[in-house]
Amino acid sequence: MEKQIQKSNSNEGDLLRRSRAGDSNTTKNIKGIIFDIGGVIIHYPAEEYYKQISKNFNIPLSRIAAVADPARHELELGNISLHEMLRTVSTSLNITINDLEFIKNFKDFARTDYEMVNLINNLSKNYRMYLLTNISKAGFALCDTELRKNGCRFDGKFASFHIHMRKPDPQIYHYVLNEIKLKPEEVAFIDDKKRNIDAAAEIGINGIVFNNMSQLIEDLKKLNIVITSDEIKDIKAK
Repeated sequence: MEKQIQKSNSNEGDLLRRSRAGDSNTTKNIKGIIFDIGGVIIHYPAEEYYKQISKNFNIPLSRIAAVADPARHELELGNISLHEMLRTVSTSLNITINDLEFIKNFKDFARTDYEMVNLINNLSKNYRMYLLTNISKAGFALCDTELRKNGCRFDGKFASFHIHMRKPDPQIYHYVLNEIKLKPEEVAFIDDKKRNIDAAAEIGINGIVFNNMSQLIEDLKKLNIVITSDEIKDIKAK
């Protein structure tokens, strides 16, 4: 259980908050970098698939999301299979979605960010690299194949379906830190969702909300994470 910290004065509280947020004035000794997959390395927006279902079956997007989102969360927790999730969605919406069709659409909508792939390959020369992602078993298999194909090397991969926890549950961050044997302050975590970064920052992990490559590189510099100048130019140019 996380120890409660008593703040003796407002200045001490400010210092703690800056430290948790990855303040650039604080010396950092980052040893490991954790990447999310969806929205960071490989983009596969569920909203686009929802739009296709809405168009094909004339169903409001709000109704699709209300049914599909809870089922997808259970899928990502590893509590149900892909077939069970699609059966739940199909029954609730009175439509038919089969497994192969869903996987095909996942592949069609997925887009790999090759700038990010280049950055990962750069950083892996000097840092321990990890994945932490909310994802289904089928989705992870497809993404992992794509990352391997592009030469991305990771020292550990943590997928929600396998460990039965999802971000931003604080326990998932404690679990990962225990597995990789690093302290929170020795880790940088990159995710496209602020709520996931906020939860990680609460236990002392240096978080970066990913928006674009230029912003990410600048935030990595603030944590004293080394990327060679020539390779930064290559990343931005490709």
